Amino acid sequence: MSTAFMIPEPALRIGIGLAAFAAFIALNALVLVYLERKVAGHLQRRPGPFEVGPHGLLTPVCDALKLVGKQLTAPDGADRLLFWTAPILSFMPIFLLFLPIEFGPGLYGIKFNMGLLLILAFSGFGVLSLCLAGWGSNNKWSLLGAARAVAQSVAYEIPLLLTVLAIAS
Repeated sequence: MSTAFMIPEPALRIGIGLAAFAAFIALNALVLVYLERKVAGHLQRRPGPFEVGPHGLLTPVCDALKLVGKQLTAPDGADRLLFWTAPILSFMPIFLLFLPIEFGPGLYGIKFNMGLLLILAFSGFGVLSLCLAGWGSNNKWSLLGAARAVAQSVAYEIPLLLTVLAIAS
């Protein structure tokens, strides 16, 4: 077998780790959304979701499909590649932030001695998705809103970064 087509072990480990984290986050989201709706319904003295599936178990899945279906349409004149890349880029740091966390002996996505620095670097990556979302819609008001959101995010990230690094060093 040729070595040109073999997947190196670290790349395979990172790929399996990302897939496991994606499944973990998706299952947690489904369970927590279901529980939140049930608890909110109980506190408000209403039955909560019972429409889809037994006891409303499929309601979060239907809600997720509805939200994904809404993203398939893009405004007129929008750059479709940027418009669809922005939500993907906003979720990418979530998966990457789980990589340096060791869940058990030898159970980690990537061995990295400076995990805190990696977490801080990837947590600031969401600003790029905000910028792309405003720019990709080809609307001056969306671009203005994205610029405000980027400025606010950067204004909060710099003190957080300095505080965490001062404590960690």
